[in-house]
Amino acid sequence: METITRLPTIVKYIGNARLGYQGALQGEFVEFKSFPEEELRKRFGITLTFDESSQQEFLKRITEPLQKVAESTGAELFMAGIDFPLHSTVLEIKREDAVIPEKEEKMRKIILGENNIRRLPGLTLSFDYMFVDKGGNTVIAATNIPQVILSARETVSSDGIREGFSPLPLTNILHISVARLTKLPDESNMTQYYKMSGIRPALRFKPLQMTVGSVNAENTWNFLNRI
Repeated sequence: METITRLPTIVKYIGNARLGYQGALQGEFVEFKSFPEEELRKRFGITLTFDESSQQEFLKRITEPLQKVAESTGAELFMAGIDFPLHSTVLEIKREDAVIPEKEEKMRKIILGENNIRRLPGLTLSFDYMFVDKGGNTVIAATNIPQVILSARETVSSDGIREGFSPLPLTNILHISVARLTKLPDESNMTQYYKMSGIRPALRFKPLQMTVGSVNAENTWNFLNRI
């Protein structure tokens, strides 16, 4: 499988991590309340969900250790695989108004029929970088982005533009949004939470391998509220 490691990708992750550290030091983490329904109803997302074995590995290596970090620092979390679907986004496209069911179904048929999309199930992605961003959101990312993912993004972008959507920029990153803070860590524990002791270095030495089980093409609001 051809993969692309690009300096801009690594630089972007490091930049996000640095902003996260500044956010921890300066008390800029934000408590998550809810997904913005009005905005997300205008979006159509192409997302990857993972096979059962990958989900169990994610639970063991990411979810459970992160829950322990949260407990030890006084934080509470809104977590992938528990509160919203565990997934990685290929690309989102957007309209000026809500995506009606008829348009959603048309886009689903177009995109899922594309060869570059049909190649994604069975693809194994290697997530080897973890960071907490400026708002306190925990993310794992892949420094090696498979060419097939980049090709799929180009396909979705072209299909979306042709059907009256605007692609939302997603460059130099392939990631899973792991958790959002619903209760901030105790003030004295902000940097301890940020460091993710034990989880972050483990990913660098042994990347998390996640195999795509299925590709989803649907309104973003509907997808995120499946659970």
